[in-house]
Amino acid sequence: MKINKNFLDLEASYLFSTVNKKTREFIAAHPEADVIKLSIGDVTKPICPAVIDAMHKAVDEMAEEKTFRGYPPEQGYDFVREKILEWDYTKRGIDLQLDEIFLSDGANPTAETSATFLQPTTLLQSVIRFILFTSTQIL
Repeated sequence: MKINKNFLDLEASYLFSTVNKKTREFIAAHPEADVIKLSIGDVTKPICPAVIDAMHKAVDEMAEEKTFRGYPPEQGYDFVREKILEWDYTKRGIDLQLDEIFLSDGANPTAETSATFLQPTTLLQSVIRFILFTSTQIL
């Protein structure tokens, strides 16, 4: 197999370990800052009751043949996208269309999907695919 030489220029560090290191450095330098970690997650608090109730309802819904949904469409369920459009955009006076909202299950699938819109020979797409491949191998 021929290796793309550009891969050799990539840093060996795993992205999340780099983000965690920089976060720890920032917190040490700014102890007064109230930091909420949004990269990997900040699971220092229990799930709020509204989320727990919604999750229980969703599980019950998936247990019945007539309400079972299975995998969502590639853009996400319309009923979820419609609520996001209504509550996060329309109510704030932001004009957005439903087809501009894309739901994903994380950064890696989103990066992979974004890469598919690029020409297959672009360096960026190759780098994205390499990062996704190595991150899944680490896990």
